[in-house]
Parts: sequence; structure tokens; C-alpha cells
Amino acid sequence: MKYRGIRITLSVIEVLIGSAAVDGGIALLTDAFHFDRWLPVAWLQGTPFSDYTIPGLFLLLVVGGGMLLAATTVFIQREWQEKAKANNSG
Repeated sequence: MKYRGIRITLSVIEVLIGSAAVDGGIALLTDAFHFDRWLPVAWLQGTPFSDYTIPGLFLLLVVGGGMLLAATTVFIQREWQEKAKANNSG
């Protein structure tokens, strides 16, 4: 692998950000830390949200899931490259 160090570093960063986003999303959805004290619902005035459910889902699924998916693709990219080469040489 030509860029092994870069790929490992990138995947570690993506896993850290993804797991933090998943944890934050779960915490928002379950009200684990009583966020009403730290994140007042009044901050959502003027937005389409009445509570932190949709922002928590977005954080969990889009940000966290996207980062974990990106970290996964860094590892399986080599397999995809080999399959693409096999299909193109056909």
C-alpha cells in the first residue's frame, strides 16, 4: 500500500469523529445529561424544530453514520479497486 500511514490516520480521525457524533446523538435523543439545562429549547426558536429530537437524529445518522461509513470505505477501498480492475480488464 502506497499511502498506508495516511489511510490509517484518516480512518482513526473518522472513527473518533463518528463515534463522538453517535454518542452525542444518542445523548440528545435519550436526554442522558439533562440537556435542557445546557441546551435550552429556547435556542430552537425560529427553527423548524420544537425539541432536539431531529437534530439528535441528524447528528447520529448523518454525521456519525457518514463518518463511520467513510472510515469503513478507507479499509475496503482496496477490494473495490481490485474488483474494478477485474471488471475493466474483461
